[in-house]
Amino acid sequence: METRSLIFSEHDQRTNSVPEKSTLAIVGADTVPVRGAPPRNGTPTSDSQKRRSQHAINELAARIRQRIQAQTCGRVRNLVVTVNGSHVILQGRCSTFYSKQLAQHAAMGVLEDEVLVNDIVVLVAR
Repeated sequence: METRSLIFSEHDQRTNSVPEKSTLAIVGADTVPVRGAPPRNGTPTSDSQKRRSQHAINELAARIRQRIQAQTCGRVRNLVVTVNGSHVILQGRCSTFYSKQLAQHAAMGVLEDEVLVNDIVVLVAR
């Protein structure tokens, strides 16, 4: 069973007002909503997203990968950054949840309107 939660904007939380439809986002457990994230149905919301070239997609993935490597000092192994429409998916392995969090925050610093999905697996030695 998938857990979902509603994310309210900071303005709605401060004013205790009922949020408008545009300020709500339904997210899964590992999904991080990013400023101005498009709807969850996976369809792009603007013509610029529809026309995004393969070169721009590869460049975005490379920038995210380089920033994660720099911020985590290489602690995320087998790192793969996939850009799928308006979603950016992080995959790889690390030994601590802190490293996973560092990678997520490094990627969020590069993103603008994309939704970030952190699928990095934490393997804890026993």
